[in-house]
Amino acid sequence: MKPPEGKKYEPIKEGTHLAVCISVIDLGEQPDDFNEGQTKRMIRLEWELTKLKRDDGKNQIVSKEYSYYYSEKSNLYADLTSWLGKEFHSRYNIADVIGKACLLSITHKTSKAGNIYAKVSNVSQLIEGIMVPEPTYSFTIFDMENFDDKTYRSLAQFVKNKISNSKEYKTINGTYKQGAPENDDDDIPF
Repeated sequence: MKPPEGKKYEPIKEGTHLAVCISVIDLGEQPDDFNEGQTKRMIRLEWELTKLKRDDGKNQIVSKEYSYYYSEKSNLYADLTSWLGKEFHSRYNIADVIGKACLLSITHKTSKAGNIYAKVSNVSQLIEGIMVPEPTYSFTIFDMENFDDKTYRSLAQFVKNKISNSKEYKTINGTYKQGAPENDDDDIPF
């Protein structure tokens, strides 16, 4: 998502921030950046930084996308284990992290285009006794297996665009063709 024309985008400052998980979004099958032609199920977690304000006075939001599988080698497993303080297992309902507070470590990275952006580099448990302000944003759970159009329409446009390219979304909308190339022009009537 690009900032409005003429407005300089400032990434969230580096450091450790108090946060509350406000969204768990199932992105469906997305292209695998490391295996050309392959896909993998992805989810997006979003956190509200409850003590860090934007220019408009609202709390900052940061997100991280994960491969959605339960392997001890996965980033999802590592972050959830660190955050929850116990081993993460496949019976855990990922939506249960909604409303849970944590500490997020934010670092800055530079994109291929040369832009600096904020990256969630670590998710960990709160230190005992730390009080986290209540989040101000509504909680969102979006699950492709229990597709809810109202929730889908409430998502940011760039997130909807990503979801709409998934096999699951195309199946729901009757536009997925098994084994068809992504840009199938066979439906053109001339």
